[in-house]
Amino acid sequence: LCISSFTPVAILAQETCFPRPHPEFARFPMAHDDDDEPKEKDVKGETGKEARALDSITDFVEETDVKVDEEAIKKRLKELREVQQQKDRKRAEEQRALLAVKINQEDTDLIVKEMEVTPAVAERTLREKNGHVEEALRQ
Repeated sequence: LCISSFTPVAILAQETCFPRPHPEFARFPMAHDDDDEPKEKDVKGETGKEARALDSITDFVEETDVKVDEEAIKKRLKELREVQQQKDRKRAEEQRALLAVKINQEDTDLIVKEMEVTPAVAERTLREKNGHVEEALRQ
């Protein structure tokens, strides 16, 4: 069967399969356009002068942004690494100190039952409070 392209069914099929873009949206670039920048029109008069002045200003800013002091960046990165290493060492020392605290299993079970927390949270709280159940329950 060959449906004539002038029948309402054929026209409807063409419109639903390959809809035409609305004329209002034709001025916007499509996703498949290759160029990243919009095409510039040859603008004359006051508008053209303003556009050229704006282009010259933005070009200057882009050139100054490229210049960086590599030594200053390397120095700052080194300082940041040292600060991070100090924080890591301090955190490791705190973990070792917490693991050295002796806690009773009955105390952990009591906190889990009374406070309705996980055993890991109860154990951590007890270690932070040096094994004192009363202080851990107050927290």
